Amino acid sequence: MEKKNLHHQLEFELRSKLIHLREEYLHFRGKDLENLILSSIPALTPIIGALLYLMDIYSSKIDLFKAVSDAYMIDTGILKEVSDIRRGNAKFNKDKEIYIRDLIKVMTGLGRIVDRLNVE
Repeated sequence: MEKKNLHHQLEFELRSKLIHLREEYLHFRGKDLENLILSSIPALTPIIGALLYLMDIYSSKIDLFKAVSDAYMIDTGILKEVSDIRRGNAKFNKDKEIYIRDLIKVMTGLGRIVDRLNVE
């Protein structure tokens, strides 16, 4: 796939995921937020990988969240934290609504990054 086409696909996918997260949060507010939070990581992983590809960063062994954080100067700590929870290496340690707000913040930041990318 050409990088320009990938860029457009990223814009679409990221906006779709953000809208989905916000809609589901409003729908389930106070109920089943845990599954919504945990499902965000598999949904965002291909987007993170594509962002790295656009910067010509290739490796299957790197920490995707750290790599995108370093490449684009964005704090992806919430993604790593939720990923650790998904794998059973950590537990939820704050109100789940805070996780949702942090995920929305990161996704919004990633959206801004995608909007600013100059891909040819």
